Amino acid sequence: MADAGGHATRSQEVQSVAFDGRDLPVSELRSVLATRTGDLLDADKLTADRNGLEAKLVARGFLDAHVDPAQVVFDASGGAFVTFAITPGAMFHVRDVHVVGAAERDTGIVTLAKGAVASADRVERARDALATRLRVRGKAAAVAVTLAPD
Repeated sequence: MADAGGHATRSQEVQSVAFDGRDLPVSELRSVLATRTGDLLDADKLTADRNGLEAKLVARGFLDAHVDPAQVVFDASGGAFVTFAITPGAMFHVRDVHVVGAAERDTGIVTLAKGAVASADRVERARDALATRLRVRGKAAAVAVTLAPD
């Protein structure tokens, strides 16, 4: 598209998506973005991106992560430059694990230990291992995880 003077216009076209924060896992965060360079600016995508960025950080153990709404700056030809301000917060670690409702001998497979990073995949693997152990022992049980900060 061109303006009346024959100059290319980029009205509402995303020129870049950036993160403003320290010690961020940039490649992992980029993998969850729906907004891409060259797309038209879309408020719903930006909201989904913000939620996805927070979820990715929480899954890595940053349970207090906060992502501000996207800041958008436009250049003279209308191109959009998007920035997400991110505060990952502290990485959470396991302080203690309590298994409720199972016999002591059935809980020996719990693979979360004090000091381990409280990442979603690590917690899920521990939940799955306990559920498998209970099934093998003939104890049909639902195993649910509840995280509680101190």
